[in-house]
Amino acid sequence: MQVRFVDPNTLGVLDHQVTLESGVTVLNFMRVVPNHTGSELVMMLFQSSVASTAEFERDVTAVTEDFARIKRAVEQLTQDRES
Repeated sequence: MQVRFVDPNTLGVLDHQVTLESGVTVLNFMRVVPNHTGSELVMMLFQSSVASTAEFERDVTAVTEDFARIKRAVEQLTQDRES
Protein backbone atom coordinates (compact mmCIF):
# COMPACT_ATOMS: atom_id res chain seq x y z
CA MET A 1 0.00 0.00 0.00
CA GLN A 2 1.21 3.51 -0.79
CA VAL A 3 -0.09 6.69 0.88
CA ARG A 4 0.44 10.21 -0.49
CA PHE A 5 -0.74 13.27 1.44
CA VAL A 6 -1.46 16.73 0.04
CA ASP A 7 1.28 19.31 0.47
CA PRO A 8 1.69 20.69 4.00
CA ASN A 9 -0.72 23.55 4.62
CA THR A 10 -2.07 25.77 7.40
CA LEU A 11 -5.71 24.90 6.78
CA GLY A 12 -5.73 21.52 8.52
CA VAL A 13 -6.27 19.63 5.26
CA LEU A 14 -4.81 16.12 5.39
CA ASP A 15 -6.41 14.67 2.26
CA HIS A 16 -4.51 11.67 0.98
CA GLN A 17 -4.52 9.03 -1.73
CA VAL A 18 -4.12 5.39 -0.80
CA THR A 19 -2.98 3.06 -3.57
CA LEU A 20 -3.74 -0.55 -2.72
CA GLU A 21 -1.71 -3.55 -3.83
CA SER A 22 -4.39 -4.18 -6.46
CA GLY A 23 -3.51 -0.83 -8.06
CA VAL A 24 -6.80 0.78 -7.03
CA THR A 25 -6.32 4.33 -5.71
CA VAL A 26 -8.75 5.82 -3.20
CA LEU A 27 -8.90 9.50 -2.25
CA ASN A 28 -9.55 10.09 1.45
CA PHE A 29 -10.71 13.43 2.82
CA MET A 30 -9.31 14.29 6.25
CA ARG A 31 -9.27 17.51 8.27
CA VAL A 32 -7.93 18.77 11.57
CA VAL A 33 -10.46 21.22 12.97
CA PRO A 34 -9.64 23.38 16.01
CA ASN A 35 -12.01 23.41 18.96
CA HIS A 36 -11.95 25.18 22.34
CA THR A 37 -9.50 22.83 24.05
CA GLY A 38 -7.57 21.29 21.17
CA SER A 39 -8.65 19.90 17.84
CA GLU A 40 -10.78 17.25 16.17
CA LEU A 41 -9.55 14.89 13.48
CA VAL A 42 -12.32 14.28 10.95
CA MET A 43 -12.37 11.87 8.03
CA MET A 44 -15.12 11.26 5.50
CA LEU A 45 -15.44 7.65 4.49
CA PHE A 46 -17.56 6.80 1.46
CA GLN A 47 -18.66 3.38 0.28
CA SER A 48 -17.65 2.94 -3.34
CA SER A 49 -20.16 1.56 -5.77
CA VAL A 50 -18.08 -1.61 -6.16
CA ALA A 51 -17.57 -2.30 -2.43
CA SER A 52 -19.89 -4.70 -0.68
CA THR A 53 -21.44 -3.80 2.66
CA ALA A 54 -19.03 -6.23 4.34
CA GLU A 55 -16.02 -4.60 2.64
CA PHE A 56 -17.23 -1.14 3.66
CA GLU A 57 -17.75 -2.29 7.26
CA ARG A 58 -14.17 -3.63 7.27
CA ASP A 59 -12.99 -0.20 6.06
CA VAL A 60 -14.97 1.51 8.83
CA THR A 61 -13.45 -0.82 11.41
CA ALA A 62 -9.93 -0.21 10.08
CA VAL A 63 -10.37 3.58 10.14
CA THR A 64 -11.87 3.43 13.64
CA GLU A 65 -8.89 1.41 14.86
CA ASP A 66 -6.46 3.82 13.14
CA PHE A 67 -8.15 6.78 14.84
CA ALA A 68 -7.91 5.05 18.22
CA ARG A 69 -4.16 4.56 17.67
CA ILE A 70 -3.76 8.20 16.62
CA LYS A 71 -5.68 9.34 19.72
CA ARG A 72 -3.46 7.27 22.01
CA ALA A 73 -0.30 8.58 20.34
CA VAL A 74 -1.40 12.22 20.60
CA GLU A 75 -2.45 11.76 24.23
CA GLN A 76 0.95 10.22 25.01
CA LEU A 77 2.77 13.09 23.30
CA THR A 78 0.67 15.61 25.23
CA GLN A 79 1.34 13.79 28.48
CA ASP A 80 5.09 13.64 27.76
CA ARG A 81 5.18 17.39 27.04
CA GLU A 82 3.39 18.17 30.29
CA SER A 83 5.84 16.08 32.32
